[in-house]
This record gives sequence, C-alpha cells and structure tokens, in this order.
Amino acid sequence: MRIRPVSWAKKLATNFFGFLFLKTNYKNGATLSSRDVYITFNVWSGKHLSAQRDKKLQAFQKASHYEREKEEWMEKGRAARGLLEWASKYRKAMIAAENYSKAGKKRFRHVPDEEDTIKIMDDMYLSRKGTVWTGEMKLGKLIHKTLGTAVVARAPIQ
Repeated sequence: MRIRPVSWAKKLATNFFGFLFLKTNYKNGATLSSRDVYITFNVWSGKHLSAQRDKKLQAFQKASHYEREKEEWMEKGRAARGLLEWASKYRKAMIAAENYSKAGKKRFRHVPDEEDTIKIMDDMYLSRKGTVWTGEMKLGKLIHKTLGTAVVARAPIQ
C-alpha cells in the first residue's frame, strides 16, 4: 500500500488521508479492487465545537421532552373510554412525535462528545471517528462509496 498525499480542505474542516491500493486485496471473503481509498476525520476549533455541543445538548433535551410527552399521550389514549377521546389523545401524541422529529436531534449526530475527540493543537480537536471511503468518476461526477469507519486510538500519556 502506498500513501498518496491529499490536500487539506480548510473550508470543510476535514482531514483527508489517501491511500492507493496497487493490487486487489482479499480478506474475510471481501474484495477490494485496486483503487484510491480515503479516510476522513473532522477537525474542530474549540470555540465552534463547544457551541455545537451546547446546541446538541439543547436539541437532545428538547427531543427527550417531546418523546416523554408522546408516551404520556399514548398512555392516556390507551386508557380512553371512547373512540373520540382516544382519537383526541392519539392526535396529541402524533403532534408530540412530529415535534420530536423537528427537535433537530439528527442534525447534531456528527458532533462528537468530549471523549470522542483528541486535542491536536492549542485550540483544535480531531474527531476520533472517521469515514473510510472510495470514489469513482461517473458522468463527470465523483460518486462516493462508504467502506466503513476508522477510529483513532488514544495514545497513552507519558
């Protein structure tokens, strides 16, 4: 395997590491053809990461509130005595479920927790979890294909 230098994408705040597999590789019944393979890790400034973690916490708290509200309305619906009462409770449960989906929890799943980052410079943090991918040009567009994930191990502090 030969490492190919790949440019740093400042605008995306991402580190790319590129590898060129010179021959077809076989392992555990899987085949990886001769091609370029990339590993991508997100890089965060301390200020931006802190702000995103705060927003993530708020979104998760909001989602948790709506999830509890939905469960409460579902329980009230199960205890309803008539069809109209059940429909009213069910409608309120569905509104809470919709609010849960709008709470923004999915938007912040890429924001790493403190234990999922490594400080690499004074105010710069590397996400420990990255993506292993490859791509090929089709009709003038680069088509990405995710191969898996990569995790940066923490080195013991000496």
